[in-house]
Amino acid sequence: MQILKKIFIPLAFVIGLVIIVIVLFPDITKPENKQYLVIFGVIVLLLLVDIFFSQRKKTTHKLEYPYLLRDDFLSPAEQSFYLVLKLTVSDWALICPKISLGDLFYVKSSNPSKFRSYTNRIDRKHVDFLLCDPKTAKPFLGIELDDKSHKRSDRQERDEFVENVFSAAKLPLARIPVKHSYSTSELEALLRGLVSTT
Repeated sequence: MQILKKIFIPLAFVIGLVIIVIVLFPDITKPENKQYLVIFGVIVLLLLVDIFFSQRKKTTHKLEYPYLLRDDFLSPAEQSFYLVLKLTVSDWALICPKISLGDLFYVKSSNPSKFRSYTNRIDRKHVDFLLCDPKTAKPFLGIELDDKSHKRSDRQERDEFVENVFSAAKLPLARIPVKHSYSTSELEALLRGLVSTT
């Protein structure tokens, strides 16, 4: 249907233009006025070319949205810990998973170059879980879940950087090793202990 529209509209336009010209200038079809007919043909051709390319531009500039919903927003280890965390803190904290450090912290610098550099360093990093006040949504504790990958040297450098960012912003950060099972009482004692020291 779309293809027919693209062909029919310019064609109808040209036919209409030809009819108007013939009605207004009936002598244009006579042999002695052949040069005017050629000029008119060139104008019609240019119009058709312009219409064709303008429609092609519209098609090529059409925005694409190749996005799909992740079915692994939380890893199995994160999902397991989240359920335990929910049981542990649901009456005194709001849990926010996978929070970007760029949304959590900001850079204070009057130097534009330093501002951009420091901002870039936190933009693509996130904290696994963030505990917030359930009434105000104000963050009061970050939680990093440490699996085997955190033993790699590159991950250790990243972890140290994240810890220093939290420390500089005076927001406590808990590091919890991944386990098959967690004690809710031990976890609550640890988390409340970190919150009470701030």
